[in-house]
Amino acid sequence: GPSAGRSVRVDGFNISYAPPSGWRVQHEQQRVRAFSDPARAAFLFVFGGSYASADAAFAEAQSIFSGTDLSDEQEVEPRSPRRVNGRDALSYASTVAKANGERLALRVLIVMTEHETALGAVTLAPVARAAEMRQVIEGVAASLGVQPPVENRQLAARVAGVWTRQQGYNSNSGGGGGFINEETWTFDAAGSYRRRATSVVSIPGAAIEPKVEQSAGT
Repeated sequence: GPSAGRSVRVDGFNISYAPPSGWRVQHEQQRVRAFSDPARAAFLFVFGGSYASADAAFAEAQSIFSGTDLSDEQEVEPRSPRRVNGRDALSYASTVAKANGERLALRVLIVMTEHETALGAVTLAPVARAAEMRQVIEGVAASLGVQPPVENRQLAARVAGVWTRQQGYNSNSGGGGGFINEETWTFDAAGSYRRRATSVVSIPGAAIEPKVEQSAGT
């Protein structure tokens, strides 16, 4: 695996970053790398990928800790937009409790790129190390290197066409009502896409306008 302190890449997304010197690589799984600093009893998780927004990347950061024994999250710094080296970013800080009652400082920093990709970093350490973890995570974000993602023309050709996903529910009760969600993606062989999402809610006796979202990109 990569050595901490040297620039490493997130495969497939042309994102690179420099882990802090002295931290050890503990685990790698797809786009996520976990580092540790035993001297500080601290952990650093770094990931990258393709995201429509910083909020979407933040949701992935939260999923890293799903299923763990961490609980009782208390917000220290609210989720806030900011800039890192001229790029849109999102930061957040809180404390969480381990099963034994010890509280840990949790910090998240997301940095978006101009190619609809993002680098996310999460630190977890004893509360007394919170200020140090701020410096660590800021250093990782500042080291972000970006190049345009590599085009995969074979994949673009394979997914070209119209793809639709539907989800719905109809009540069998006497009052009736229900909803239908439909999302349609149209891809062309050049890698461009159009997205249309429609949400229709039906409530007896109420006139509710359908909600429509549209977007496009490459």
